[in-house]
Amino acid sequence: MTNKTVYLILTLLLTLSVVFWIWMFQSPQSSNSDLQSPETALQSADTVSGALGSATEDHNSASEPASPDHAASNSPERADTDNNIQYADEEILEITMYRGQGCQCCVRWADYLEENGFKVTDALVDDLIEVKVERQVPSELASCHTAVIDGYVVEGHVPSDEIRKLVEEQPDAIGISVPGMPVGSPGMEGMISESYSVILFDEAGNWRVYARY
Repeated sequence: MTNKTVYLILTLLLTLSVVFWIWMFQSPQSSNSDLQSPETALQSADTVSGALGSATEDHNSASEPASPDHAASNSPERADTDNNIQYADEEILEITMYRGQGCQCCVRWADYLEENGFKVTDALVDDLIEVKVERQVPSELASCHTAVIDGYVVEGHVPSDEIRKLVEEQPDAIGISVPGMPVGSPGMEGMISESYSVILFDEAGNWRVYARY
């Protein structure tokens, strides 16, 4: 083999080697340009997932009918009705309260009844004891005011539920009483609440517990 032949072979091998390494360096760069980094891929996936989720929610909102509760809450007529109608299932009862001048807890009790569906007539009197005697209220059951409803006596800070119960049941009695002025009774709200009883009393002098609080 001549020197010329060896030289040509070496030149050919060198050329092939250079071409091979050029191809090797260019191929990863080309491949990498078509690939995304993990962070970019995750961001793209999140974007696509969010878009699909938003589109699904919009489709479901448009295709599903509104629930009755949701429709009712957005109805102007329903809201107006709820705001304007009170005590629809309870009769508004009229009651007259007799009290002395300056009795603020009596006024608070009357306000409490008004808030619970009663119409209260506030009657100021000079001699409350005379009213109690006339209405046959025992001194042991007396309180700061005396009220009358449907022919019955309501003495003191009686809860509204017991007054309605009295009118509905129509017992053979003079009326009911919360003796004294227990803290925590309607109109006598305070930091603490005392236990107290509502007493039903009749003309024969009989008493019995009508309710306990």
